[in-house]
Amino acid sequence: MKSILNYLVISAMVFVFFIGCSDSKESDNATLSFMTEQVLGKSSVPGALTIDTAKILITRIKFENQGNSDSSEFRTGAIVVNLNLNGAVQTVDAANIPQGIYDHIKFELHKPNANENIPDPDFITGSSGNDRYSIIIIGTYNSSRFVYRSRNTINQSVNIDPALIIADSIGTANLTLAVNITNWFSDGDGGYLDPTDVNASNVSAIENTIKESFRGFKDNDRDGNEND
Repeated sequence: MKSILNYLVISAMVFVFFIGCSDSKESDNATLSFMTEQVLGKSSVPGALTIDTAKILITRIKFENQGNSDSSEFRTGAIVVNLNLNGAVQTVDAANIPQGIYDHIKFELHKPNANENIPDPDFITGSSGNDRYSIIIIGTYNSSRFVYRSRNTINQSVNIDPALIIADSIGTANLTLAVNITNWFSDGDGGYLDPTDVNASNVSAIENTIKESFRGFKDNDRDGNEND
């Protein structure tokens, strides 16, 4: 009987050891953060445009090294990012990915599919395709309140500069995606694109300014500054 008990105790210790080893191998070694830069002011001057809330739905995040075609899925499921408009760095997710040097990130600004479970009900307000959104922006334009909602999925490919290095010797590496919302709704000539104008060409112009507003860089200490 005693030998059986000893065997069970040793077996349990071996099991716990291997579980611990497995957990350590699966621990997160990379995080993804967001920050806003050159934030629009809260002016109420007629003609000014302000942004009070900006939310994006992202999915299919992938780190890539285009030099040798290596890539790694960071996250496939949907993540809601409620952008912090005061410029603070906010970490939104973590993952364990293979060691390497990554100089690109790809992701979708994602319009939900039918019956997709999204953690924020604002992105699905009804059953039709016109009631599902990838981007939600709330603010004022010409002193009037507006809510801009994008009904499109936008594929993004952003350079990471400096490149993100994933290595055991580094610990947890962090990529920060900076979003320059000052250029959102900019017409390029010092004026604004009307966020309430649903004309197809105007909507396309707005979404191009949003698409071009992202830049990525290594930011392991998450202070919002590029780490060499």
